[in-house]
This record gives sequence, C-alpha cells and structure tokens, in this order.
Amino acid sequence: QTLIVDEVSMLDGGFLDMLDAVGRKVRGREHVPFGGIQMVLSGDFHQLPPVAKHQALRTFCFESGAWTSLVNAGMQSMELKTIFRQSDIYFVDVLRRVRQGRLTPADLREALSENFRQLKADDGVQPTKLYTHRADVDSINEAELAKIQEKEHPFQSRDSGDQALLESTCPAPRRVVLKQGAQVLLLKNLQQSKGLVNGARGVVTGFSSSGLPFVKFASGDRDPVLIERALFPVTLGNRMAAERAQIPLQLAYATTIHKSQGMTLDKIEVSLDKAFEPGMSYVALSRARSLEGLRIVGDVSAEGLRADPKVLKFYADTMHGETL
Repeated sequence: QTLIVDEVSMLDGGFLDMLDAVGRKVRGREHVPFGGIQMVLSGDFHQLPPVAKHQALRTFCFESGAWTSLVNAGMQSMELKTIFRQSDIYFVDVLRRVRQGRLTPADLREALSENFRQLKADDGVQPTKLYTHRADVDSINEAELAKIQEKEHPFQSRDSGDQALLESTCPAPRRVVLKQGAQVLLLKNLQQSKGLVNGARGVVTGFSSSGLPFVKFASGDRDPVLIERALFPVTLGNRMAAERAQIPLQLAYATTIHKSQGMTLDKIEVSLDKAFEPGMSYVALSRARSLEGLRIVGDVSAEGLRADPKVLKFYADTMHGETL
C-alpha cells in the first residue's frame, strides 16, 4: 500500500522512473503515478547526490518524470525542523551555513578554529576517521589493525541467496578480522536504550570461550557487551532474496563519507581536502554529535563545500521562495 524511500537524495531520477513504471504495470493503473501506491520520500538533497560514473548522466529524482507526475497529483512537501543529533546552537548554525554552501574554506576554518586540534581518546575509544575515498579507508584500517600485537579472530559470514545482491547492499562485510584492542563500529541497532545503535563506537576488550567478541562502547553502558552474529536480510518486494549472518561490527579507524551518511558518531576526524561532491563536507561534519567530538584535519576543499545550484533552486521553489 505504501512505499517509503529514505535517503532519497541518493536515488537516481532514472531509478524513480523505473519504480513508477513497475508500479503502474503491476497495479494495472497506467495513468496513475506508481499505480496508486502511496509514496513517502524522506531525505535531504543537500546531502550526497546519486552516484554516477559520469556527472553529466546524473539526475536527481526531483528532475524525473515520475516526480513531476507526483507533484501534478498533489504531492505534499513537509519540512522537518527538529534537530536530534546536535544540541549546540552555534554548531547547528555553522552546519546550516555549510549545508547551504555559504561558507568558504577560510570561513569554515575561522568558524571552527577550535576543531583543528587533537581529540582525546576516552576509555580507549579513538575517533573514527572519515575520508572521501575508499582506498584511504582500507589502507588505514589494515595498517592500524596490523599494529596490534594480539591474536587475530576472523569472522566469515554465513550467506544464503543472491551473493551479488549481498555484496552490493549488505552493510556487514563478508569477512571481518578482529583483535583485542581493535576499534570497531556497530552496524545494527541492537538495544537503543543502552546506546547499542547503528554507528556506536567501541573497542574490543576480549573474546568469549566460543570466540565471540566483547566490546566496550563509548556511549551507554560502560560494561563490555557480548556481540553475537546478527541477521542482515535483503528483500525484494515480499520475497527474501538473500540473507547474511555476521558479527555486526566493522573496523572503525576509518570509513568513507558515503558510508557514514545516516550515522551519528560521538568522535570523528574528518578529512575534507579531497572532497569532490556538493554536500560531501556537510554530510561529514554533520555526523558529529557535538563540537567536542569533532576534529578537522588538513585543508578543506572548496568543491566539497559548495551546494548544488539545482538543489538550491529546488528548495527555493518548493518552499515558496524560502531557503531552508
């Protein structure tokens, strides 16, 4: 009855058109957008845009024919104004200006001058480093793990179904290697009341007799938590297409900015010198819960600080001339 699309900024316009065509065909209602399925689209187009091999081929979903058909059918737009991740008014204002592309690298360095400094590692939990390119992330994670003079504990996933689909969509890696003292990131909500949520940071303190890791997290309970294998299902419609059983952890010395979208991180170090997409710097900086947990390293790319003109116009038109 209803199709919900989250992080809609990363959805290519051509893909939305395809969903529209499928909905019309399946429902047998060719003249009704998505065949009459109610669409709920949530996200922020000032965040990361759709991934495309060539920028000239990239289209936002608001540029698609399917979006136009929804607008013509009376689609309503609502702005969600309550911010849950950050509570510091000054930090929120800086992020708002970054989001709108209103700060130069010099402006950002002046506004966040205190954040170009080393962070302290509380309880042995180091900050997660956010990088623009995967090669940098893999290199850092492998190098940092190799420094730990402890026994390796490899975890191989137990997969079923479409392997290619798992590799492209499952957040949990096929193989994870952990050691006592390794910095890790939780990949699944386990117990929100105790801070065991997607993006929680911790350090491996040991292993059980069965080989499962104990992790002490920076937020929530201070006692180490035994992390067991979790299920990561992939569904296509009502059909289970694939499933992966894996330890819901990954090495957290570094991760890509693309993978961090949607996460809340207590302590991060952000490298923005190679930022190449509009919204990339905003996504990286806004992962931080507070200014106290944020460090910016190196130079800041002007390209990564700009806002896409198409997005600025979209919000100006959608919000009747008001810029969010």
